[in-house]
Amino acid sequence: MPLRHRRLALLALALVVLLAAPLRAAMAPPIPTFGKQEQVQGAATSAGSLETARVSILGVPALVVTAPTLGRNSTTPTASQRAAAIQGNLALLYAPSNQCSAAEAITESILEAVLATTPRDLSCERAALNMLGTPADLQVRVQVGAGGGPVLEAFTSTRSAPLPLLTVTPEDARYQGMSQNELAERWRARLERRLRHARSMFTREQLLLRWRLTALALMVVLLLAAGLLLLWTQNRRLSHRLARWEQDQPGRWRHLLVQTNQAGGQLLFLMVLACGVLAAGALSSALPGGVTTAIALMLQPLTALGKALALAVVVLLVRLVVAFCLHQWVDNVDTPVEQRARRRQRYRNLLQVSHRLIDLFAIVVLTVWVVIDLPGVRQASDQLLLAGGALLGGLAIVFQTLLRDFVGGLLVLLEDRYAVGDWVQLGGYSGEVVDVGLLSTQLRCLDQSVAIIQNGAESRLLNETMIRSGAEVRVLVSHAVDDLDRALAVLWRCCDAFAADAEWQDALIGAPQVRGLTAEGPQGLELSVLMVARANCQWAASRELRRRLVNGLRAEGIPLARLPEWPPAVAPGGDTPGRPAGGPG
Repeated sequence: MPLRHRRLALLALALVVLLAAPLRAAMAPPIPTFGKQEQVQGAATSAGSLETARVSILGVPALVVTAPTLGRNSTTPTASQRAAAIQGNLALLYAPSNQCSAAEAITESILEAVLATTPRDLSCERAALNMLGTPADLQVRVQVGAGGGPVLEAFTSTRSAPLPLLTVTPEDARYQGMSQNELAERWRARLERRLRHARSMFTREQLLLRWRLTALALMVVLLLAAGLLLLWTQNRRLSHRLARWEQDQPGRWRHLLVQTNQAGGQLLFLMVLACGVLAAGALSSALPGGVTTAIALMLQPLTALGKALALAVVVLLVRLVVAFCLHQWVDNVDTPVEQRARRRQRYRNLLQVSHRLIDLFAIVVLTVWVVIDLPGVRQASDQLLLAGGALLGGLAIVFQTLLRDFVGGLLVLLEDRYAVGDWVQLGGYSGEVVDVGLLSTQLRCLDQSVAIIQNGAESRLLNETMIRSGAEVRVLVSHAVDDLDRALAVLWRCCDAFAADAEWQDALIGAPQVRGLTAEGPQGLELSVLMVARANCQWAASRELRRRLVNGLRAEGIPLARLPEWPPAVAPGGDTPGRPAGGPG
């Protein structure tokens, strides 16, 4: 594909890579916000005869609770139900919550003002537990429950009754590999430490500090993005200079330097896009509980970017290996001399198309590698395979023309039908091949227009410059020539002199051959000379040879054919003179 289309494809791939993480974050459980309780993170998973589920505090996993999968009855809660209930109890101790909407809270305040209740008795005010006392006042203790098992309860300095949090079940102890009391003490210390930290996150001082740090992080990311944009701009300017340098002085190492510079520019572009994801992660971490989401938001695109970089290194190595193999193929000493120039011509074409195939394969692999990490994709692998097979079958029917063109492009390359630089007649057009793509071929015609022909559309092809080229130079002499052998001898002398000319020796493959008299018509006698030249040299050489033949015949006084005048001239007296079949040139 052209360079412009390749850049568009890379841009689309970069967007897919960097938007995969935000999509995953959007599908993940939401972070806790003011007025809402945290939701249970993740679905229950099976662990042998037990079912497990996570309990989180501010988005950070704190406990793993279990429930039996065998012998369960309708009254036994599942692991997910237990985790939801426990997480709700924990959220009452730190997450500001309000069960009423804004309109309901305003309406109740107006009603209390009308009733002149002192003090106001509001049902829509925030839960009293979450902001009572300091974070250090919170204590978690282990009590003995009604069934004899350990129960964790929370105590605050301003509340007389404890708040039950959870019951440590025998299944929890069996899953953790310790006794119920040991597990209860371990959970008690962890919950007390985590809950105190969670309560401190909602204080005014901590909230202001988080916003300051977020603003500082955003400034750093913006400065980094500005610096990367500046480097990317300089890289583009350098890329243009290197491209002109390679065009003026082509070489393998110069080509490799240009490719490395372009890879660096693409890396800088991806890093600029990654700065946007870092900024989104910094904003997500501004609220308590958003650190996990921010890390997931930043980690996924960075992981995808790491995959892209690893794949880019592999692509670069594969390109080098392919280029090395093509070099060996071109430099093979067993290749006949007349085919070496053709191999060098095919080398440029094969190198260009191999790069496109490698890039296409890399884009497909990276897309699959990134998409497979999206939520639910791995779990639905069987369904995706079935759906993917049906989709590929439908696409093969819809895009059968593209598949035919793709196969046609591969056949053009494998069978060496034509290459970049050949002059061909294809699809009703005649021109120089300027690009052989996977789907179409571009011809530069004589009027400098570009004809684009699909690779699978045309079956008739005439290649005029494969390995060598030829031209038949025809000269018309008059019927009045009395000695035809003398005219042929003049042609032979002119051909030998042309072949001995040092200026044209490199363009010719042997001396031109005089074929003799090939046709006789009303206008004159046609003498033919066959010239074999190197590829793309036949036009200039045939024009020069024709000029020399005409000058040689004229110098020897041999008359050339002359076209009849029309309308015929009228002689004095009104008669139209007769015209001979040939005349002096």
